[in-house]
Amino acid sequence: MTDQAGNFEALLLLNGRVSTVIVNTETGTIEPYRAIGE
Repeated sequence: MTDQAGNFEALLLLNGRVSTVIVNTETGTIEPYRAIGE
């Protein structure tokens, strides 16, 4: 595993859809993650 400086990717099931978000453990915020090609 690699160290991502306090950030990690999480898959959340929202409204029947799987969305990839970035969770910033330093600020406690959850940010949308845009996949390449989208």
